[in-house]
Amino acid sequence: MSTWDEYAALARHLDHLRRTQEEASAGLAQHRGALSTAMSQLDQRLAAQQERLSQLGRSIGQHVSSRPAPPSEITDPGTAVRLGFERAEAADAATATAEHLARYPRLFPSLAPGTRNLVVYLGCAAVAVLLQFGLLLLSDAGRIDTFSLLAWMCGGLPAIAFFVGYLVISTWGRPRLASAEPAPRSPRLGFAICFLAMPVVYCGFKVFSALA
Repeated sequence: MSTWDEYAALARHLDHLRRTQEEASAGLAQHRGALSTAMSQLDQRLAAQQERLSQLGRSIGQHVSSRPAPPSEITDPGTAVRLGFERAEAADAATATAEHLARYPRLFPSLAPGTRNLVVYLGCAAVAVLLQFGLLLLSDAGRIDTFSLLAWMCGGLPAIAFFVGYLVISTWGRPRLASAEPAPRSPRLGFAICFLAMPVVYCGFKVFSALA
């Protein structure tokens, strides 16, 4: 092989090395660009996620801490971005679940609003009925006059039971998420239950006393 042939072969080898290096540099630059874009998208997503979690925390009365620092043992940027997207997906799923649960009240969350209100008003009426029995016993013992007994049974105790039930539903029966639609309070149902329970129990007590 002549000197010229050796020179030409060396030139071709150097050109091949140059092109290989340029392709590697271009691929590395493209990889860095894609990685930078992915990191920017991930950062925007995490920022929006953090804001949504903070709003949700304020709605349900819970404090949401800031984003934790990434684990120090991960040194490869690609791996860190991949894990970041995976955890962002998991956090989005957890946020959706939290939003779903926050649309239910603290009080009997598994019950329908009408059933929940019925249970609350019945519970308040039951307490008022127990107090009414106490008044009836006091009346039989002559420690309370008939007018006071009727006033408490027909007005005082039913009104207290109704307003307590209405307050309980308004406080603990509304959704924890502020943006959710407010739950109905069923005031007519509560009024009927609380004001009809007293006469029904009184008549039953009188009938039982007459038969005893």
